[in-house]
Amino acid sequence: MTWRIQTRRLGHDGAGNLHVVIRHHPPHGKPFELPRLSPQAAEHHPAVQCPTCRRDRDLTMAGHWGEPALLTCPCGHSWTPYLPPLSPQALLREVVRQALDAGELTYREARSDPDALAATPRQDSVRVPLTTASRSLNRRTWVFDDYEIAVATDLLDRLRPDDTETEAASSADRLRALHRCLAALAEYAAMANGPLGELLDACGTALRPARGLTADDLEPGPVPGNPPVLLDAELALGTLVTVLRAGSTGEVDY
Repeated sequence: MTWRIQTRRLGHDGAGNLHVVIRHHPPHGKPFELPRLSPQAAEHHPAVQCPTCRRDRDLTMAGHWGEPALLTCPCGHSWTPYLPPLSPQALLREVVRQALDAGELTYREARSDPDALAATPRQDSVRVPLTTASRSLNRRTWVFDDYEIAVATDLLDRLRPDDTETEAASSADRLRALHRCLAALAEYAAMANGPLGELLDACGTALRPARGLTADDLEPGPVPGNPPVLLDAELALGTLVTVLRAGSTGEVDY
């Protein structure tokens, strides 16, 4: 996958921390910048400059994911910056991550690798046990008993969104929340029994690969439009939450 991002300003504090202002050009309307650079951020993140003309604005970043990024100045000079302790390979990864976290950069600037295959969505991995459970609840062939209601209610409390899970939450915040929820699911799957225990165990097994996700995995899918792995795992977990809530409340006509 290749990326090309027009930056308005690229700042670095020398300790591996970046602050990126993206120059966004929407299909319709005037260009705008995001996020807006505060005076405090400018003070702690001196701008990266062109080694030829010393220009520190409107640098274009391009590169292949996992390889050193290339900066190009409007003067025509291109170079791979060295920003200790941030490696050239990590620079592109971090800038793309910040651009996606800003919420306005779309996948139209990403070119997919034709040799790459899309990962199987996590929603598919939990679809069979959750569909079976939903049908049983809808048909009243499975009604949660007191024990199952207590277990489901406690687990739902553990899976409840916390303060970091907002529209403004970063990918790192969401990843920590996902790991917390998956750990709770594994804990309850190990101690529950009966039909509910089987359901939790099946979902926990299907979602186990998501427990190994790291910040390095939070890149878009190789095919534009496919859900990123983090969102895919969140949606799969959300489907389980819907089934547990229905079974614990008895409101199964959904």
